[in-house]
Amino acid sequence: MRIPLLLSVLVACVGLAAFGGAAAAGDEEPLIGADASPTAVIIEMVDLGVPGDAPVLAGLLEIELDGFETTGALDGIDIIAADVSAEALRSLETASFVESVRPARDDLRLLLDESTSTIGASSLQVDGATGAGRVVAVIDSGVDADHPGLDGSVIDQRCFLDGLPTFSTEPGISVTELCENGTRADTSAEPCTVIPISCSHGTAVAGVISGDDEVLTGVAPEADILAIRVTGVVEGIAEVGDPEFPYSAYIPEAGVLAGLEYVYDMRDTYKIAAVNLSLGGSPGGCQDAVWEDVIDRLTSAGIAVVAASGNNGWEDSMTFPACLADVISVGATTSAGEVASFSNSDEDLDLLAPGSPIESTVLLSYDASGFASQQGTSFSSPHVAGAFALIGSDWTNGWNVSRRRNLLRAAGEMVTRVTANPFDRDPRFPELRLEEIVDFVPFDDATGGYWVEPADWAKFVGVSSGIGGNDFGPDGELTRAQAVTFLWRFMGSPDHGTSSGFADVDPAAWYAMAVAWAADADVTTGTAPGVFSPDDAVTRGQLATFMWRTAGEPSPSFSSSFTDVDPGEFYAEAVDWMAEHEITTGTGPGLFSPDDVVTRAQMVTFESRLANADFAWSGSVAPPDLALF
Repeated sequence: MRIPLLLSVLVACVGLAAFGGAAAAGDEEPLIGADASPTAVIIEMVDLGVPGDAPVLAGLLEIELDGFETTGALDGIDIIAADVSAEALRSLETASFVESVRPARDDLRLLLDESTSTIGASSLQVDGATGAGRVVAVIDSGVDADHPGLDGSVIDQRCFLDGLPTFSTEPGISVTELCENGTRADTSAEPCTVIPISCSHGTAVAGVISGDDEVLTGVAPEADILAIRVTGVVEGIAEVGDPEFPYSAYIPEAGVLAGLEYVYDMRDTYKIAAVNLSLGGSPGGCQDAVWEDVIDRLTSAGIAVVAASGNNGWEDSMTFPACLADVISVGATTSAGEVASFSNSDEDLDLLAPGSPIESTVLLSYDASGFASQQGTSFSSPHVAGAFALIGSDWTNGWNVSRRRNLLRAAGEMVTRVTANPFDRDPRFPELRLEEIVDFVPFDDATGGYWVEPADWAKFVGVSSGIGGNDFGPDGELTRAQAVTFLWRFMGSPDHGTSSGFADVDPAAWYAMAVAWAADADVTTGTAPGVFSPDDAVTRGQLATFMWRTAGEPSPSFSSSFTDVDPGEFYAEAVDWMAEHEITTGTGPGLFSPDDVVTRAQMVTFESRLANADFAWSGSVAPPDLALF
């Protein structure tokens, strides 16, 4: 290997004192036992700031360490996958150019429920939106590019298995059906064939996204597929519990990371809307700097990372990587519109989508392709990945991933999951709905700022229609009449008549019904006996009180740290509640500014945060239908 001069100097400097000192003493259990066979690890390297540094440092480690074998090096995120002995691991823990080392995830699997169903279900269809010109990456078991139901959708394919860890050194267990890392437009992502269900998995996922056949129409039938295969076959372990059929799917973590990195590298070659991950493993705390780095770069590039929540039936946890903060997590619903019993969920689940049963493209045999009905969150996730290809029309060009995700959530139909949890209220999640999105026109002045996504939500659900001319007017100061009208619409515009008991509120005024509701619900008691003062500006302290009362005056668990909120003020408990549930973060370090006038931008931001705050409501008040939990 020819090493650039600057990198040669850096490597020479690092090599002089690459290893030194003793590992920290303690009682921690070692990552690898002293007598264990070599174990696959993921090593995060120090970034030397030079292209090609990760592969070169991997080569240095192979020279310096006995019992170290590189199985993959990802230069973009500076990680190395390797098989290491216990002795090599001890040396790595003191290496000056190693940030961290941990065992590779060995429980990644395709998230497919193998139970059958006789009920077929078509993918979502959206009139006038086809995903033409957009690309969705499918990191999976490969895609049958010649399947008649995909109609040439596969525009590019890669494989990331060759040279990666061989899963196990146990006798009688080996990895087969690997694929050579290929180049674009070749056949490198052709699916495996030994395991009918797992080897069909990626093809079925692609069909949900862009199926284009009289039998099957996908969510975005004219979107293209970037097929990335990361699944091989382990021979010697039975996936379905059948000793006569000793095969199971094999997914190396480094291969998935390499696939994500390749998607990022192709960001300027294709208009990639999303990458779908219908795979996962145990959460394990659900924090991982390596994954978070590559996902952050994809998200910053406008590429949504969408992942299946898993099929364990958990009600308070999701599989990895769906549980990561910037990943768009998707659970499954049945054809009856209920949360599927097998679907994982927790309070951070972003969306639900159809997942039981789903008709899609499959490999019926080694040499034939067809269609079949299957179920699992594996097939919910590509519904959402395909939706990102649809919301790529002129009015959403330039929108970031967060804004698109929030629009999908706002458009969703809330589905309650009936659980036996100790809370008073069963959790609700938005199920994907696309019909109204294609006609949605955001406010013309919603082009930037913290309030833009809340304003999208407010317009979509009918909380605000703006100030006229399709403008929102974020800097406009809010009156008390406008404030209670925002809250009244938020609560579903309940009919309490027009008589509020306030002498200064004309029953014919546009805000009369809102004030009547606010009076009846004890949201406001006015500014003086019989006086509401509708035209007065509403302060932040007053609005905090309005919102707290709207939610049923739940008792906050702690006092806020705002130094300008006197505990004796009427709004103090309300501000504590807002701070606890992150409805407000204040106006500056330690400041809430209770006497400042509320702007329209602040109003919709507060409301949208309340709409997402599932534990902010007391048991005496039912959250409105548009609450996103």
